[in-house]
Amino acid sequence: MVDYHIHTDFSCDSQLMPEVICERAIELGLSEIAFTEHLDFDPIDEGYGYYNYKGISENLLELKSLYKGRLIIKKGVEVTYQREREDEIEKFLDDKDFDFVIGSVHLIGEIDVSGDKGTEKYFKEVERKKAIRSYFETTHNLVNSGIFDCLGHFEMLRRYALKYIKDYSYEEFKEPIDEILEAIAKKGMTLEVNTSGLRHLPEETYPRIEIVERFLELGGQNLTIGSDSHLPEHIGYRIPETMELLLNIGVKEITLFSKRKKEFKRMGKYQIGSRRL
Repeated sequence: MVDYHIHTDFSCDSQLMPEVICERAIELGLSEIAFTEHLDFDPIDEGYGYYNYKGISENLLELKSLYKGRLIIKKGVEVTYQREREDEIEKFLDDKDFDFVIGSVHLIGEIDVSGDKGTEKYFKEVERKKAIRSYFETTHNLVNSGIFDCLGHFEMLRRYALKYIKDYSYEEFKEPIDEILEAIAKKGMTLEVNTSGLRHLPEETYPRIEIVERFLELGGQNLTIGSDSHLPEHIGYRIPETMELLLNIGVKEITLFSKRKKEFKRMGKYQIGSRRL
C-alpha cells in the first residue's frame, strides 16, 4: 500500500510532524509515502510565502536515512495552479529535485473554492452551471499546461459546493469531463484517486469511481492514490478498500514516481489484506 498525498507541518494548514507520519505509515503497513507540501504563488493564498524548499529537503534526507529499509519516502509537492502563473511555476520547478509534482485547482479567479467561505461566495456570485464549467475549464488548463505529473483531487469542488447547490452528475457535464480525462490520457499524466472525499460531504473519492472508470475507457492508464492527510487519523485513510475498488474495475497497476519518472507497481489482493484504515 502507498499514500501519495500527505501534508506535514511544512504546509500552512497541517500540524503533522514528519516523524509521526512515518511511524504511523509503518504501523499501518504502508510501503511508500510521498510528502506533498502546499506551494502557493498567489499573495491572496494563505500559504503564500510559507513553502520552505531548503528545510523540506534537509528534513527528507534525515528521514530517508532514519527509515531506510522500513519505508520509502518521496519528495512531492502540491502546487496551486493558476494559468497566469504558469511561467512562475515552471521557473520554480525547473532546478528542483522533486520526485512527484501534483497540480491542483484551489482557486478559480481570486476565489478559494477549497474552503467553505470561498465556495459559498463563489456560488452566490456565479450561476451554478457557469460556476461548475469554470472549474472544469481551469482544470483543463492545468492539464494542458504540461507542467505537472498528476492532477490532484479532481472534483474537490464538491466538498463544500454540495452545501449550496444541487450536485451534478457525470452525464450533466460529460463533455468537459471527457475532455479533461482525454487530455490526461494523451499527455501520459497521472490521475489521483484522493480518498479525502470519503470523509467529506460527497462521501466519494475525488474523482468519484464512475469518473475513474471513464478515464480507463478513454485510454487512461496512470493512477496514484493518496489520503490528503493533514491529521494523524487521516494517514492512509480508507486506502485499502479504495485499492480494492480499483482492482474490481480492472486497475492492475498503481503509478509511483522517482525523480519525476513513472514507476509501476502491480496491485494484488496480497497488498490489501484484511486491515481497514
